[in-house]
Amino acid sequence: MEAIFGVRAERLTQDATPVFSMTYPEDLAGLLSSIQQSAQALAPWHREWRVRHPERGELWVEAQSRPLPDAEGGIRWHGFVTVVTERKRLEQWASSTLKELRDLREALDHHAIVAITDAEGTITYVNENFCRISKYRREELIGQNHRILKSGVHPPAFYTGIWRSISGGNVWQGDICNRARDGSLYWVATTIVPFLDDAGVPFQYIAIRTDITAERESAAEIRRWADAFEHCAHGIAMGDPVTNRLIACNPALARLHGSAVADMVGKPIADLYPPAERPRVEAHLAESDRLGHARFESSYERADGSLVPVQVDLVTVRNEQGRPLYRIATVEDIGERRRADAAVREATDQLRAVVEASPIPIIVTDLDTRVLLWSRAASALFGYTEAEVLGQPMPIVPPDLQEGHETIRDRTRQGEHLGSYLTRRQARDGRQIEVSISTAPLHDHDGHGVGSVATYLDLTEGAELRQALRLSEARFGQVFARSPVGMMLIRVRDPAVVEVNEAFERIAGHARPTWWGTRLDTRAQRPARRCGHACGSGWRRKAAWRTPNWRSGASTAPAGMCSSRRRR
Repeated sequence: MEAIFGVRAERLTQDATPVFSMTYPEDLAGLLSSIQQSAQALAPWHREWRVRHPERGELWVEAQSRPLPDAEGGIRWHGFVTVVTERKRLEQWASSTLKELRDLREALDHHAIVAITDAEGTITYVNENFCRISKYRREELIGQNHRILKSGVHPPAFYTGIWRSISGGNVWQGDICNRARDGSLYWVATTIVPFLDDAGVPFQYIAIRTDITAERESAAEIRRWADAFEHCAHGIAMGDPVTNRLIACNPALARLHGSAVADMVGKPIADLYPPAERPRVEAHLAESDRLGHARFESSYERADGSLVPVQVDLVTVRNEQGRPLYRIATVEDIGERRRADAAVREATDQLRAVVEASPIPIIVTDLDTRVLLWSRAASALFGYTEAEVLGQPMPIVPPDLQEGHETIRDRTRQGEHLGSYLTRRQARDGRQIEVSISTAPLHDHDGHGVGSVATYLDLTEGAELRQALRLSEARFGQVFARSPVGMMLIRVRDPAVVEVNEAFERIAGHARPTWWGTRLDTRAQRPARRCGHACGSGWRRKAAWRTPNWRSGASTAPAGMCSSRRRR
């Protein structure tokens, strides 16, 4: 006691004031209260507090004592007091360190994805961030190996290298692609730290990760845009709206100019155009800065002085305050397009001239059967003028034939050429006109279907003649079948028998089918039963009646009257 408080113990039993006077004021109230409580309850007393030693400075002391009543009715304390300054400092350091570790762990848990595994790689701890990104519950992960997260993106050698490094006591850092429970992929920047025992052998590993999926996707998108910029067939340039100079350009623009990319950067934008075009180009640059975009056609001046026709599309990009940051321009060589347009115009003019000069009605339509060209002959046949029908759906299809017309349209869209087919069309005055139509698809220079061209042949007069012919054939058929005179139809070019009537069958004594196809030059001179003459060359008449075996170019001969009898 004397070494601590500078007072002999015997004196302290009479007066504890020296102890209290050396106690730190902020500790004194608690000290007195604890003594009083112990004395009242006669309970063991234990207390740690600080005292101010005149030579040693601040000391921590620990007192353990037991209050016992004495014979005079007072309290005597039996115990000891020990200086515990070093222990308290160690405890404070340990407490502070533990708090720092807890704070660090809390910070890690808030920011990072944390997992701890044992020496074999079995998961022993995961934080909430790990569960959230992997979409596994904690109980599904504890006891598992990290193989549960393998994505298939990395080869086996990748994981072998990681394990070789950390099992050798080394820290590993890198990016890993994992597969979540729902099958989705995510990327994490990973640091794996081995914890080593006294022998330097890892006994556990802590893996600290951060989610970099968004960064990876952004980097991939940037790479895609960079590839598009680098490999685009059209020229792309970035310009400074303040200096009106090129900031960057792609190889296509440099090739268009006949220069290297490095030579293009920093070049005044106006120098890309011939002097006569520069004022107009500068006006379009100002238009883009004012409106946000502009499009124009101009001539582009190459390094060798030659000119290339180009189409320029400009976009001005602004900052949050609305000030122009830079311009992006796409530059397309339209020389080939202009030549193609000129060729199309020439071909169109030629086609229009042919259509207008043709005596046959010609109608050109697009893929939706809207009229593109309407010849004078079509106007004469159907009564519509070109001005009435241009750009309009076909007006000449009768309502009852609309479905068939759409079928023809679909077949033509598929590239089918349709030869002559018979149908009806309706004139402006409502007349129904029988026509023969031939339709062919139209294609552009790339081979894409753009419409169809159709020619129309008026069959109204021919249809009347065919109707009369069909009536005549029907009458002849009745005469042929009912005639008491034996008759046969002979194809002139062979000659061969096409048909015989029933009277001929009775006269000849042979069934009708046996005569069908018989060539008369091999079966000639066959004697007829009734006349005894060699029959086979009778009078001829162009056949008009179509029997089951009829073909054009036949003649008839009456079997019951040979030529010798006719002469008599």
